[in-house]
Amino acid sequence: MQTCILTSKNYFFCEKTNIHKKYNIMSVFTASASANGSAYTNTNVLVTAVSSATATSEISQQDALEKAMMLAQQLANETAIYDANVINEATNISTDLANYNVTQIDSPPDITFYYSTDKNISAITKTNLYGNGSAESILQTLNGPVFSDAALTQKIGKYASTLTIYDINNTESKEIFERTGIITFYLPKGQITVLSNANTFKRSDGVYASIPGTYLQTILGGTDEYLNAWGIARRVLPINSTTWSAGIYLNQ
Repeated sequence: MQTCILTSKNYFFCEKTNIHKKYNIMSVFTASASANGSAYTNTNVLVTAVSSATATSEISQQDALEKAMMLAQQLANETAIYDANVINEATNISTDLANYNVTQIDSPPDITFYYSTDKNISAITKTNLYGNGSAESILQTLNGPVFSDAALTQKIGKYASTLTIYDINNTESKEIFERTGIITFYLPKGQITVLSNANTFKRSDGVYASIPGTYLQTILGGTDEYLNAWGIARRVLPINSTTWSAGIYLNQ
């Protein structure tokens, strides 16, 4: 048996034969790169993304760099396309309430919230998307899919809200009970946290539904320009949708 030891880079010394020669050992090169990707939504809105990637090569450092750049570009393009598709989905999922009596309750138009809740569950934490409540958007961006990524919500340009619902009374009861929750509205100029309540009952199909009506919400606090928020109300509509309205003091 012959034993060889590495004496310097790519050189081995073999004891029995006293051979000291250079052997070709394959080198591995590593490189990292970043790239920008872009895609357009169905309404021709440009969506951009940045991705990074690392690659290796047994040929050269330049080859590793080219591979990393190619992979980063592919990831950036895929990310931009994904974001664009999400935005397409968010803008496609909307409910036309033109035939329903939807009104604002003492609320400036840019601080009104609209959303549709899932009645199949009674204890949830989720993120919703909101339109800005302007006259143009009321019939276009009332409902949205659920997202957990606040940055993506911001990119889409709608309001986000986290909602945790608590059942005070026995939810198995067929009687009407009060269901409460803590809601935080993430707005362009700060946040508003609200204690929500609504009368709820269990339908014959097992689904929990809120009774239509207007419920005044208790404001627990606000940030930035909404430190003195007041008068938030929740209006439950017969079509399982909800209107949120708010009157606020702005800190000048």
